[in-house]
Amino acid sequence: MASQQKGEKMNKEEIIKSMEKGIYYFINKYQIPFDEREDVYQQCVVKILTSLTEFDPQKGKLECFLMARIRGVVKDWVRKNNKKPLLVEDFYIVDENTPDKVIENQIILEEEYQRLKMAIEKLSPMQHKVITLKYFYNLSMSEIAIYLGIHYSTVAKYHSRGLKGLKKLLS
Repeated sequence: MASQQKGEKMNKEEIIKSMEKGIYYFINKYQIPFDEREDVYQQCVVKILTSLTEFDPQKGKLECFLMARIRGVVKDWVRKNNKKPLLVEDFYIVDENTPDKVIENQIILEEEYQRLKMAIEKLSPMQHKVITLKYFYNLSMSEIAIYLGIHYSTVAKYHSRGLKGLKKLLS
């Protein structure tokens, strides 16, 4: 999918093929038993196919959108089958504020999000990918390296340069 140019369409088989590495990565990460892997893989493929109609190109890249869906399918399988506890990073803390304060915080966060999104779009394509996968899809640096098929140190370099670029753009 990295070779996909803007406006160029990929057929469903190519999309599934391009996402295989991500599917198997999450199947291995969450230690799905060998006898269940094919079923989970098929659930991921079905989710990819059904998610294609929900994808909005203005909200991000297709590969990032699908990675989040794949991760969700695998996590759901783990939850339903109680095979092992989910990782701590899979839970979110909810802050309890008054309704007025929540609305105010949401408006501020939305403005900051839009400013950050515009700054990220100004980064180089690889810096953009790494920053997006790390901070918007909560992938670790090693997960990003596996997904992009590049060395961990290369991901770290793009991450570091991307953060420096964002700091410069946002200051």
